[in-house]
Amino acid sequence: MNKLLSLVILVIAGHVSAQQSPEIIAYYNKSWERTYSEHAEYYRVLVKEDPEGVFHVQDHYISGELEMEAICTGLFPQLVKEGKAVNYYKNGKVKTEGDYSNGQKQGLHKTYFENGQIESEIIYYIEDIAPSYQQYWTEAGQPLISNGAGLVTKTLEDQTTYLEIKDSKLLNAFSVDAQADTAYTVCEVAPEYPGGYEALAQDLVKNLKYPKSARMEDTEGTVYVQFVLDKKGQITNIKVLKGISADCDVAAMRAVSKLKPWASGRASNKFVRVRIVQPVRFKLI
Repeated sequence: MNKLLSLVILVIAGHVSAQQSPEIIAYYNKSWERTYSEHAEYYRVLVKEDPEGVFHVQDHYISGELEMEAICTGLFPQLVKEGKAVNYYKNGKVKTEGDYSNGQKQGLHKTYFENGQIESEIIYYIEDIAPSYQQYWTEAGQPLISNGAGLVTKTLEDQTTYLEIKDSKLLNAFSVDAQADTAYTVCEVAPEYPGGYEALAQDLVKNLKYPKSARMEDTEGTVYVQFVLDKKGQITNIKVLKGISADCDVAAMRAVSKLKPWASGRASNKFVRVRIVQPVRFKLI
């Protein structure tokens, strides 16, 4: 009887454990685009869902190690984080940590190198106020910002990025690729489209032709087109960073290529090349 009772308890315990195991809700590729499990680099787990619509979410490397943990108030099309969120390297060390409010960064956020050494401390504000760059360090622990100013160098693959910080604010950000070409992503005087944002949106709509193949297949979504404005404000080096179909990608690049010249960006009172990522939305009516 005791053996039978023990067996029943084990079976019941195993059944309860199976019921409470976290649910995999999505798989992602290296670019954090949703994909099938056989092509995935990461997967997302719903650990717990509260009646109030609050979700405890974990992301894992496909090999099982924890990559991110956060409390969220929304899951799709993207996570809406609420409270503290932490990202991890595959070796288990913390990569980033900080608080969120309605999906927006809030308060002090920290990043770390893979060896555990702190890399940066930045304060984010809910209001429309630029972040405050408190400090950056080298991997050996040497501070790079003094009295709110400094030049931070970050190297990733074949590109080196520079952050010019003054009064604890990001003044300029530019990168140098393997061909020694320099392009800014943030500059003191940002480039501006003639007529402003509304004119830009109107011209994109006017230039955009919805591909027949995309209409037939009910293809919708957003194509992210990257281009570089030269020192005269002309559009160059157009390419798709993230697309939705071959025909839509080509149509989006064509629409961007037909835009008017921009007012050039400037840094240190000089005209500079500026890299821009422009979303182009395809929506069936």
